[in-house]
Amino acid sequence: MIQMLTIATVLASLAAPLAAQEAAVAQEKPAMVKEPETGIPFPSFLQAPQGEKSIRQDLLGLGARERTFFKVNVYAMGLYVDLAAALPVLKKAVGEKTLKQAKKDKAFHDAFLNDDFGKTLRWVMARDVDGADIAEAFQDSLEPRIKAANLDAEQRAAAEAAVRTLRAYFTSELTEGTELVFNWETGGRFHTTVGGVKKGVITNLALCRAMFDIYLGADPISSTAKTRFLEGASSPPPPQSAAAR
Repeated sequence: MIQMLTIATVLASLAAPLAAQEAAVAQEKPAMVKEPETGIPFPSFLQAPQGEKSIRQDLLGLGARERTFFKVNVYAMGLYVDLAAALPVLKKAVGEKTLKQAKKDKAFHDAFLNDDFGKTLRWVMARDVDGADIAEAFQDSLEPRIKAANLDAEQRAAAEAAVRTLRAYFTSELTEGTELVFNWETGGRFHTTVGGVKKGVITNLALCRAMFDIYLGADPISSTAKTRFLEGASSPPPPQSAAAR
C-alpha cells in the first residue's frame, strides 16, 4: 500500500539529488492507487504532452464527483502535476506557513493555477452519463468563472469560444469506465482526450484556469477532492530530471 504523504513532505524533497534516480526512473512503472469512494484505480504517474515530447506528471490526490441530489458518484478524478516544475512554485507560495495555514491561503490555491508547470485532470466515469449532460455541466461551471476573470472584451470572447469548442467534444454517451484526460500544457494549451481519442488542443489560458478552478478554486465541486489535492494525498516521488523522463 502506498504511504500517504503531505505536500509539506513532498516540498522537502526538492533538496534531494536527482542524478542517482535517473536509471531507476527509466525502468519504473506506475503503481495503481484506488480512489476511496469509487474504488477506481489510478496510475501513480502518467505521461502528458509537452511540446513535441511527453513529460512525466505525478499523482497528487484523488477524489470523486458526487451528484448531490441523487447521492451517487458520477466519476473519479485524479490530479497530476509536473513535480520538477511545480514544487518550486508551490514552495514559494507556502513560504514559512504550516500546511494547515497554506490550505487556507488563496496564494497557495492560486499557485496551482499557475501556467509555469503542466498539470492534468484524469477522470474515470463511475456510471453512464449522457454527453450532453457533461457539456451542459461544463458550460454551467466554466462560464461564471470566465465572466468573473479579469479579461478584456477580446479575451472574454475568445474564452467563451473556447468553452463552446470544448462542449462540442461531448456529443455521445460516456459509459462507465470511460477515461477522460484534460491536460493543461504550459502556454495555455488545453488538451482533451475521451476514451483514448484525442479530441483537440485549445490554446486559451482563461479556459485552462477556469477548468482547474472548478476543482481547486474557492468554490470547488468537491471539497474533499480539493483537500486531497492540496495535501498531495498520494505519495508522489521526488521530482525527476528531464533526462530521466
